[in-house]
Amino acid sequence: MSADIAIGGDFSSNGELLVVGDYEGAVHVLRARSGEPVRSAVRAHSAVVGSPTFSQDGSIFAASGVDGLTYLWDTRTGRPVGSPFDGRTR
Repeated sequence: MSADIAIGGDFSSNGELLVVGDYEGAVHVLRARSGEPVRSAVRAHSAVVGSPTFSQDGSIFAASGVDGLTYLWDTRTGRPVGSPFDGRTR
């Protein structure tokens, strides 16, 4: 994680995982007890990622960046789900 600084985060409903965003546009899924990464960080944003959050069942997490984009990610695979939402357009 960039300089080990998390901007915001969320615990999965079962408390096993933690998803956090960083200053460099990456989102990290970590094991809540150990802080160890579940997989490599996903990098989609060009700048700071605010407060990523898990879906109710933990199968998907959402991450929004100051770049105006919101991505949905499959928690298990780390792959994007669909296309990003662009908050800069209406």
